Amino acid sequence: MKKKAITLKSQKEIKKLFKKGIRVTKYPLTFIYQSNDLDFNRYLFCANRSIGKAVKRNRVKRVLRAIIYNLNESTKQGFDIALVANFNFILMDYREREALCLSLLKKIKYE
Repeated sequence: MKKKAITLKSQKEIKKLFKKGIRVTKYPLTFIYQSNDLDFNRYLFCANRSIGKAVKRNRVKRVLRAIIYNLNESTKQGFDIALVANFNFILMDYREREALCLSLLKKIKYE
């Protein structure tokens, strides 16, 4: 049974992640990650304002959540990860998005 992806919600931890986290980019997606000393990953889903109105940004975040939900079992655990999507992310089909996320998840390294 798959575990639901846990969302990072603490404002303090989010600021720390964006300030000190390691960035891995493969346009149009950027992962910012940092170890969290837990035995599971926590995720933050972000859509750049260049994507458009809130409806489109929310759709992008839902798609990212679905992809992470499917890939969470096969990834390294113990990280806080922010997923930041840019405009061209909405132009890709689901399989391309999933492959892009998987390739970026494989680049995450233990510190």
